[in-house]
Amino acid sequence: MARLSSGKRINSARDDAAGLAIAERLSRTVRGLGVTARNAMDGQSMLQTSDGALAAITENLQRMRELAVQASNGTMSVGDRQAIQLEVEQLKSEIDRIAKETRFNGVNLLDRDAVYTAADYEAGTSFERFDFSALEGEALVKAQKQVIVDQLRNRWLAEAEALVQTYYGITGDGASIEIFIDETPEVGTEGFAAYVSSTINPASGLGQDIELHLNLDSFLPLNPPNTGVDPSVSINQFNALGLADRTISHEMVHAVARRSINTGTSRWFEEGIADFLTGADERVAGYLFAAGQAGDSSIDVALPNIAGNNVTNRNALADEIGDGTGGADAWNTAGEYASSYVAVRYLDQAIRDSGGNGVRDVIDIMKTNPGSVTLDSAIAQVVSDLGVTDLRVSGYATGFTDEASFISAFRTDGDAGGGGSQFIRDGMNIMNDDTGSIAGLDVNPTALSLDAQSVVSDESNYQVQPLQHWEVIFPPGFEPPEATPRLGTALASISVQLGTERGESIDLELGGANLNALRLEDFDVSTGDASVLRQIDRALDHVSFERGLLGATMNRLEMAFHASSLFAGNLTEARSRIADADYASELSNLTRQQVLQRAGVSMLAQANAQSGLVLQLLT
Repeated sequence: MARLSSGKRINSARDDAAGLAIAERLSRTVRGLGVTARNAMDGQSMLQTSDGALAAITENLQRMRELAVQASNGTMSVGDRQAIQLEVEQLKSEIDRIAKETRFNGVNLLDRDAVYTAADYEAGTSFERFDFSALEGEALVKAQKQVIVDQLRNRWLAEAEALVQTYYGITGDGASIEIFIDETPEVGTEGFAAYVSSTINPASGLGQDIELHLNLDSFLPLNPPNTGVDPSVSINQFNALGLADRTISHEMVHAVARRSINTGTSRWFEEGIADFLTGADERVAGYLFAAGQAGDSSIDVALPNIAGNNVTNRNALADEIGDGTGGADAWNTAGEYASSYVAVRYLDQAIRDSGGNGVRDVIDIMKTNPGSVTLDSAIAQVVSDLGVTDLRVSGYATGFTDEASFISAFRTDGDAGGGGSQFIRDGMNIMNDDTGSIAGLDVNPTALSLDAQSVVSDESNYQVQPLQHWEVIFPPGFEPPEATPRLGTALASISVQLGTERGESIDLELGGANLNALRLEDFDVSTGDASVLRQIDRALDHVSFERGLLGATMNRLEMAFHASSLFAGNLTEARSRIADADYASELSNLTRQQVLQRAGVSMLAQANAQSGLVLQLLT
């Protein structure tokens, strides 16, 4: 009767002790699952709130991109672009307001800033700064190296290879080039930001076992894409940045040249063409400044010497050219590099003024047969091909027909002798922003002026193997990061409990979407520069990635809700089978007991009646 009245098979522990324990555990889980289902729906509501805010931000970004496209049109005046920027500023403020005010139950969902760390570096993304403040020791060094490797894959190597191929017409031949990032430079290389090492094959005259070594300290502080200070450049007020991209381009000339032409007997030429690719006016300025200080490093003393007015200093620089062909100097001074750079520019100008295509003509001849064609024979061949008596800079008194006579001509002193000293004064402008690159205005009047940061472009094109004509072997342990359009931002980790036990939860990581996180604080279309389109596209990609992540997580939470409901239903049935009464069985038992009871009472009544009848008969 108790089971039928309560509906429970187990009304006390004495009914079924083991069954009671099992049923209570199942009850705990079922009740917990009811809460987790609500948790999933609460989490979904929170993500829907975030997604709605991101949708509004996307609309603002799309409008900003429209305005950027409009402002980049050449028909816009300065005033027009400034008017367009006024609307851009309002849109930026609205994006920031949405991010700061989007909350769910008091939790801010989108107001988090950018995080610039090596760990957050994503392929194809150019960060402007990196924060390594939380790292130290081996972790710090690895993070710094990772950024350098990423930049090599993203832009430095590919840009360098393209420059060499475009202006010198030489490429690698499929050989491997191994990258090393040295924490402690090898003995004898301490003053180099980077260098290429190789062995020479005597039969072909070409380099083999090519290695590119980068001095880690020379690339610090990290500030891609233009980063690092070349330690060989130290000219006080005239110390232009020795940028990493230019350094890599310099070394790529060495690597390609050693696989393409015979440079083993003329190091001045090898070093000179490497500097000439991106320009090295800083080297010349540094030499002249140091030579003319006379104990006074003031700007008043420096300017006349750098401008080339001091013939003694210029003569001394021209005399530095050597490496065995006209002098026995070891290659360990900035003067020898500066002299080699000027010499190649001098050679280039002489060939152009004689009707040729500059130093490219010499390289074209040398690459035809690297095993036998030397610089000496190539210069002589250029003279023959152009049909001139000798090569000379237009208006200069001294000409040349081979390497030896070139060096002699270059070392000619004075301002009217037709040598390197005169060329520094009259043929080079080392005081302007142009670096003196073969691709720049100082060399080619139809080109653009290329300053220290523009001589190598900063286009991003992340590649696991960035070189077309080389196999790059990167340092072990620096695998490519997974490509993702998400910008590095601080993440809000919100845990949603989807189970009844500890640890049965999922963490929702929400990225930031304020102006700082989107890298749009300095977004400005008033200059008309179309490059801002990439800036806004990165922001749109980031927001789209965040929305995609939210959508995927919302679908997961919905599935979790259905799973919890189904699980709870199944467990409820299992608990019912253990703890609930079986009404059919219990009712059958009750009926049986009632029948037996009534039969017993009837039999007892009949027995009692039999005794009365016997007594009646006796009486």
